[in-house]
Amino acid sequence: MTEYVLISLFEVPKGRDDEFVALWHRGAAHTRAADGFVWTKLCRDAEGATDYRYVSVTVWQSVAQYKAAFADPRLEAFKAEFPFAMRPNIYEVVAE
Repeated sequence: MTEYVLISLFEVPKGRDDEFVALWHRGAAHTRAADGFVWTKLCRDAEGATDYRYVSVTVWQSVAQYKAAFADPRLEAFKAEFPFAMRPNIYEVVAE
């Protein structure tokens, strides 16, 4: 079965980590309940060498299920209020 990996980069200013992580958990609760969700992890830059200090990795069963989850009105409302810059992109797994 092909899996799809959503990689989201987040710009989080220093000193706002706790706020960001709490909000990430809130958003992740929405995605965990969605059809096609497999798993998600939040990673933090270990060297302090990038503007995108956090990266979220989420695996989906299909692009259609990912799109449906992110079109949900509850998640749309959450994203509209999310105060951090985010750069998401979804990838197809082609090798392991």
